Amino acid sequence: MLYITSRRDVVRRTPDVVVKVYGNVAQARLSLNDADLGAQTFENHMASWRVRLRPGKNRLSIQSGATQDSVTWVLAAPRDDQGE
Repeated sequence: MLYITSRRDVVRRTPDVVVKVYGNVAQARLSLNDADLGAQTFENHMASWRVRLRPGKNRLSIQSGATQDSVTWVLAAPRDDQGE
């Protein structure tokens, strides 16, 4: 089992995020938009990666053998909170 957390928080406001994954595997490999971000060893059934999202849709995929999970997050344009 692999599970990427915060999957319902689809719209992201900052490009730099931590991707946290829970799993019952020893190691898994993360990819962002088909680019390999490397493997991490799971400790206490959890691993994390620091990633930088690009504007628009970002597909994150995690895989260990035949076990996999994926989510799509969207990096939104910054809001103008100045009221202009």
